[in-house]
Amino acid sequence: MKYSLIKELPAPVNNLTVWPWTEERRKLPDKTQDGREWPRISIVTPSYNQGSFLEETIRSVLLQGYPNLEYIVIDGGSTDDSVKIIKKYSSWLDFWISEPDKGQSNAINKGMLKCTGDIFNWINADDMLYPGALQAIAKAWLKNPAAIIAGPVINFYTNGTENQVDPNNLTLENFLNIKKAKENRWNWHQPGTFLPLEQVKNVGGLKEDLHFSMDHILMIELLQICKVTYVPEVLAKFRLHKNSKTETIGFPRFTLERVEALRDDGRSYAEVTRDELKADHVNLLITCGALAIRNRQYGTASKYLVKSILISPLLVFRELLKRNFFRKFLRKFGRRFLRVFRFGNSHPIENNK
Repeated sequence: MKYSLIKELPAPVNNLTVWPWTEERRKLPDKTQDGREWPRISIVTPSYNQGSFLEETIRSVLLQGYPNLEYIVIDGGSTDDSVKIIKKYSSWLDFWISEPDKGQSNAINKGMLKCTGDIFNWINADDMLYPGALQAIAKAWLKNPAAIIAGPVINFYTNGTENQVDPNNLTLENFLNIKKAKENRWNWHQPGTFLPLEQVKNVGGLKEDLHFSMDHILMIELLQICKVTYVPEVLAKFRLHKNSKTETIGFPRFTLERVEALRDDGRSYAEVTRDELKADHVNLLITCGALAIRNRQYGTASKYLVKSILISPLLVFRELLKRNFFRKFLRKFGRRFLRVFRFGNSHPIENNK
């Protein structure tokens, strides 16, 4: 792949002057100071109708100044200007395709199977790599080859606000056990997590029947065979907007799919019992049901409740007793019942007077 300089790439759009429009990282030497080859880093960008963000994402990868980059874009047959943008940068891509797919996981897997590098990650078409990210990842890999590399990610919003997410306690226990994850202050963000490609392929990549928690389940597979090393440098920026899955789906739905996948898998883990997963499942179904009620999606809420009751009526009752809204309902119902009971018993006495 040709190395991309600002002067070689298409001109910035709309007079934008921030990263990655008019800035670039200084190109690294072809080899490290001790004469070693830089590890090959393979990045896949899955995209579908993200033309308003895609060009920024592509430039953030190409302008890293990294000499051993493999970059692949997998488009799901977009109907906006995404293909036009991809073609605009096709000279700097190792592979791209635009065709209908079976969703994000399928698109990432298609790209992953084309990858030939040492290190792998996907950067969604509405996110970006941070300046200098690939250099920081490569240096960490040279010290800890075949490790999972995790670094901070900046969440940024359309209103200009930002907050940084620092990875913490990326252990198998914390990915499996919700309670332990909270106790251990577990924190994780996929765009800042770079993976050993060989091991990703060995475990079969992403599970394509998952649409929200596929990255979480992949980490569970990898943490059974890989160590984790942390870097202090910010590695990526994660865009939150009205159409992003994080905003439209919400964390409970992500977590619910993860628990359901673990229960369906049927495997046993030392870090979490089947009973704990069952309790987590009921908890999350009720949480999602409560959120649906809040959004006046009563049909959806009833489906969550019925599903939870089918798992365990006793767990449902115990979980509901912990919820403020249910305790308030019981108190309100109780007061009404007592009023009716007293009123009903008062008439015979009054009629006998």
